[in-house]
Amino acid sequence: EKRYLKLKKKKIRYFLPFISAIICMAVIFFFSSQDGEKNNNLSIAVTERIAGIIFDNLDIQSDGTQYYVIHNMHIIIRKIAHFALYAILGAVTYTAAHSLKKDFKKCFAVSLGFPLIYAAADEIHQIFTDGRTARLFDVFIDELGAAAGSVITFAVIACIDYLEKNNGIRKK
Repeated sequence: EKRYLKLKKKKIRYFLPFISAIICMAVIFFFSSQDGEKNNNLSIAVTERIAGIIFDNLDIQSDGTQYYVIHNMHIIIRKIAHFALYAILGAVTYTAAHSLKKDFKKCFAVSLGFPLIYAAADEIHQIFTDGRTARLFDVFIDELGAAAGSVITFAVIACIDYLEKNNGIRKK
């Protein structure tokens, strides 16, 4: 019974990063599949909510001021969303690669290469979606996000490995 549970736990730990990567890619695909108007309306609503939190009295400002703030924040928030989603994809891809092979160079190659290919394919997909366009700059931001997620994940795994090897105590 204990051996079965231990084996089951090990399998879950092994497959979880792959499942997480698929879920992350599905979320990215969902947002990319929205037509331009629907996607824009969603991100404007998120931006308005964030602007309302950051700026206490935005609602009493002139329409021109409100538009200026929302418009400029909207651009930034969309790029942050790109970065964040691909940082997650980079992290789970690194983790998945690490579960197969402990070689950090190969893990980085996979965790940078795969999101780059997915980002490029996603931008091409947007060409065929009403009201959407492909932007090379978005692929660049996506790849920066994947790199950040990969580096953070590498650092966390390296720290955990170090602590496990040294029983939490640094050897002299």
